[in-house]
Amino acid sequence: MSAVTTKSNRAAASQDVLPATHSGVRILAVICESFSGSPTWPGAAGEAARALMLAKSGRSWYPSLTAVNDTPENIDAAPVFDDNEAAVVDTFVVPSYLCHFWAAAEKLLLVGDGARIAHLGSLTGYPDKLLVERMPNTVGVGIDASESCVELARQKVSAELFSYYSGDPADSGLEAESYSHALILHPQGSAQERAKVLREAARLLYPGGQLLLSLPLSRSFPEVVDLVEEFALKYDDAPITLALERAAAERVTVESVSEELEAAGFRDIDFEIIHDVMIYENGRALLEDPSVRYFVVPQIETWLDQVDLGDAMEYVSRAVDKYWSDCQLEVGLTVVAFSARV
Repeated sequence: MSAVTTKSNRAAASQDVLPATHSGVRILAVICESFSGSPTWPGAAGEAARALMLAKSGRSWYPSLTAVNDTPENIDAAPVFDDNEAAVVDTFVVPSYLCHFWAAAEKLLLVGDGARIAHLGSLTGYPDKLLVERMPNTVGVGIDASESCVELARQKVSAELFSYYSGDPADSGLEAESYSHALILHPQGSAQERAKVLREAARLLYPGGQLLLSLPLSRSFPEVVDLVEEFALKYDDAPITLALERAAAERVTVESVSEELEAAGFRDIDFEIIHDVMIYENGRALLEDPSVRYFVVPQIETWLDQVDLGDAMEYVSRAVDKYWSDCQLEVGLTVVAFSARV
């Protein structure tokens, strides 16, 4: 195994190999996006995603009302992922990235017969099939802002067991106090947005019901965050420097999320932490990873209060491609899962 370049090596190398750029290219355009506006995935990954999208495009999908008795009132939220993006998330992000978050949450699952599950932010339906297989006579409903994700989710589990709807996970329109379990896997957005989803989960659970929440802690992705800090120091970027300082003072920790849960009305809080790494053959593999594009980079943007990272991420792209051009790159991931009751 090739040695991973250290930060001190990078600092020395960056003095003469990474010139400043100020093109204003937005962050998501920097990470594997063509300037035509459509995401592109090279090689076999791209072919698989395109094939999957085409295979599913001829299907017709209809909401099922058999899994739950109540139909959501709010089903008009704007989509987040389009058809191509949803296919990529389903094919690549779920097995390589989102699986870490369920692995942590599953350890805390209270298994029972005849459970009713509300999956808020269900994306393409993972891990709902695993849930209904593990708990007999279980039914559920998934709510996601992306209609494209909802359409893919509907093929995973029988409509008699799980129904999926497009809508706002923070305002689902589902009947209150009707569910034994609520699942929130890798919620995206600020702490304020997360608090809204937590309050919705508390509303949906009947007394004694269990919430499973799983998300990355701020100590995750240090290799990428270090490069953003390196950019800010090298080019004296005051807004990013201030954002980094705020993020360090307001880290997402077990304690901070526990306080969020208590504020939403939860009790009996327990947690499970998993330390893992995302391993890449080289720096280019990281830049081409859809998990980085759709989840890691937006998460870092959220931690940094949505400060403009356009130039910083162009720097990160150049740096990663240079420092790890021919050696393995490991990116740290720290996942925390919570169990909480109402």
